[in-house]
Order: sequence, then structure tokens, then C-alpha cells
Amino acid sequence: MNTRDAIMAAADHIEKYPEEFDFSQVDIPDHPHCGTPGCALGWIGTFAEVHGWDISRGVLPLSVLGIRDSDFYDRMHRISKRFAPHWSADAAECARCLREYARIYHSDPAPRHVGRTDAELVAALVRKISTEHIPEGA
Repeated sequence: MNTRDAIMAAADHIEKYPEEFDFSQVDIPDHPHCGTPGCALGWIGTFAEVHGWDISRGVLPLSVLGIRDSDFYDRMHRISKRFAPHWSADAAECARCLREYARIYHSDPAPRHVGRTDAELVAALVRKISTEHIPEGA
């Protein structure tokens, strides 16, 4: 999943399941409805398939978004001033800000993939190629 899609999936999830949104959480939920609520970065991490880290170490923003967590929050606060000033306390406002964030910062038509190492991506490609029929003599 690319960065933009992970952000949009997080926004959709937070909006649809507001009870699973908690800005104060530092864990990345394993999957939706796992019992661990997540913050905006946590849900982005979940949908970007980043597991085993916590947000308090600042690893997720760098690995997924390419910026520090403080830069992510600064951007969200600037976006939220226009229409959702309570984004960190309100799931619906958070979802709106995340969608705007994705539009502004991740609208690149060819965003980078996140959540998998290069080795995992190569292994997945090899599996796909090995299961496809390749005509003899090709």
C-alpha cells in the first residue's frame, strides 16, 4: 500500500469507528478491531503494514511519511485551523484533516510503497511470476 492510500484508509477507519480513535495512544494497532485504539499515526501505521513499533520512538513518521512526528503534527495543526480545530480530540475532524493532509502532501501519482522491505517486495514479485504461466520459448 502506498503512503497516500494508508493515510486515506486510516481516515476512513477513524471516521467509521470513532471508538477506536484515541490521540493519546502510542501503540500501532495490529489490525482494525483488535482492541487497541490508535491515534492518527497509529492507524496510518496499521494500514501501511508497519508493526512492532510504537509512535513514541518517532520511527513511524520517518519510515512511512518521510518526516519527523513533530512535523506531521505541525502540518495537521496548520490544516486543522481552517475547518477542524479539534482534530486530535474528535475522530470525524481527524479524518477530515487526514484526507486534506493526503491531498496536500501525498498527491504524487506514483507514491512510494511503505510497510515492506525491498526483500519482501522482491519475494512477493517472484511468487507472482512463478505462479503465472510463462509460454515455452518466451
